[in-house]
Amino acid sequence: MVALYVTSSVAGSGKTTVIGGLARRLAGQGKSVGYFKPIVSASPPAGADADALLLRTALGLTEPVETLAPVFGTEFELSRNARMACVRAAPSQDVVLIEGGRSPISTAAALDARIIGVEVFSADMDGAAAFYKEAGGRLAGIIVNRVPRHRIADVTAGLSGQLAGAGLKMLGALPEDRALTSLTVAELVNELGGKVVAGPAQSAALIENVMLGAMTPDPGPLYFGQRSNKAVVVKSERPDLQIAALQTSTVCLVLAGKSAPIPAVLARAADTRVPLVTVADDVPTVIGRLEAALRNARLSAAKVERAAELIAKHADLPQIDQTLGLK
Repeated sequence: MVALYVTSSVAGSGKTTVIGGLARRLAGQGKSVGYFKPIVSASPPAGADADALLLRTALGLTEPVETLAPVFGTEFELSRNARMACVRAAPSQDVVLIEGGRSPISTAAALDARIIGVEVFSADMDGAAAFYKEAGGRLAGIIVNRVPRHRIADVTAGLSGQLAGAGLKMLGALPEDRALTSLTVAELVNELGGKVVAGPAQSAALIENVMLGAMTPDPGPLYFGQRSNKAVVVKSERPDLQIAALQTSTVCLVLAGKSAPIPAVLARAADTRVPLVTVADDVPTVIGRLEAALRNARLSAAKVERAAELIAKHADLPQIDQTLGLK
């Protein structure tokens, strides 16, 4: 079994997304792939680890979440038991992708794993360079994430030289992608505590934009047509705006307030198969909760597929395969 430890100098860099994309690509090459996320914590976290739960589903793994993301009380306990725990998490897979979070980078040595770093794009990568000194010769390189799309070419050339000067190899620059920072309709409904009253009850469709249907007295289809793949938040007492939004590329329509939708809006939502969600809160409250949910959007099966596409296009795949000893 080949082990690859994916880590970062900061939280929220996109490690889980990159792991999902790498796993999907390796599976496409005919490799069986496992996932392992050891956690060091003096007090066990409440509930199952969200990343492990999502990747278990996205990758079709059968091991219990507690096996994929075991909790160790101390770093010493982890170093002593890491290998056995990793074998339990990935008993027969060709490759195991290990997510470094609250576990130290020294865990990679205990698991005889090569290391790939995932770092959010910044003009100054000195802090990241200092973090990876501990990795030594195990470090294969760095994947730079969330690079402004219009700067991909410049960053690939310029930042590669900067990292090389710090003794780090750049394995790719992944562009910002709305699909990776979006919510599904089902997630939106859950986050808002809403109720689907028309259209599909559950939807894996990704929300890439959010529009507010109260900017002008009657913006109409011209206004709503400016964005596609969007969720529209409208006052519940404005059926005119609701119908206008449903005439454009809308993924989800959220009615904020206590007024019930009129039959014409219900019928239109059913015909267009756009989920119509009612939430009792007012518009400012709904927008605030929606923005918070988007900032903390989690991984999904659709995002794993998208991450795999970005890695295939923007990462140094030959170098990554060489790191894993794969042809």
